[in-house]
Amino acid sequence: MAILVACDSALTDSIPMKVAEWIKGCAKSLGCVYNSKPCQLTVSEALQGNPGKKICDPYGFISEVPLSKRVESIETENGKPVNRESNISGNLIVKLNTGEELSGRWVEGGRDGQGALCGPRLDKVGVESIVGEYQDGILTGKGKVIMKDQSVREGWFQHGYFHGPTRGCLPTGELDYIGSYHAGIPHGMVWRRVQGGGWVVGRVDRQGNHSGPDIAFLYPDFTTALFGEFHEGILVKASEARITNIENSEGIICPSFEVISERPFCYWPSTAEGIHCPPLQEDPYESTMLAVGPSH
Repeated sequence: MAILVACDSALTDSIPMKVAEWIKGCAKSLGCVYNSKPCQLTVSEALQGNPGKKICDPYGFISEVPLSKRVESIETENGKPVNRESNISGNLIVKLNTGEELSGRWVEGGRDGQGALCGPRLDKVGVESIVGEYQDGILTGKGKVIMKDQSVREGWFQHGYFHGPTRGCLPTGELDYIGSYHAGIPHGMVWRRVQGGGWVVGRVDRQGNHSGPDIAFLYPDFTTALFGEFHEGILVKASEARITNIENSEGIICPSFEVISERPFCYWPSTAEGIHCPPLQEDPYESTMLAVGPSH
């Protein structure tokens, strides 16, 4: 159930504090992830879409497809080969012809207990490996996704797919991701921290990207924003805005913004040849903290 926080002039100043407290709480505790279980994912839902774009472990028992057709070798943790026709049990590493490696505790041809998966398919979606608990050969329950930048996202797995509320942290321990996944793809309202302490905030598209006309870059003061069009998390065109309302939906804060200036902001990357942003363009966040004037 969504809870609307009224934001008249008397309450507007309290919004940044509420957002900051929520961010701090998410950084301090995994309660935002594990206090409630995610909605149930059906097998048919999980199988929809391109599996190459999803964070998932689609493999079950060695005797069953698709795993039965992809096994290249089986070995112990010490590198000793294991006969595929024997009882596949113990702490083993199964290498596939796809380049993927499945590791963990195996019981009669399926993983049971702690296990992991890594390989080129996950590399393509920015993931180094996924780690979690396996039941009857399937990745189920709480687990972790280790990203290529070594940040770690913690959440839930159902039918082998990353699904439900998620929190991500950098190797330094700093919070860098708050959101949800649906069948292996980011879903709904997602907060993604960027270098410098700001956040890209908004509902992601079907590919799990911050793309569309209603995305915001929220500055570290949790008040000032650039609100407008983004493509895959990169600013296309936006206007100066401020946060006016917040709504808490299933543990995720969903902010609303009011545009306060039509002055356009675009992505103007500098090059070795020049600086392309307008030379007199003021940064809306910096302008709240400093002013340029004649010296005395």
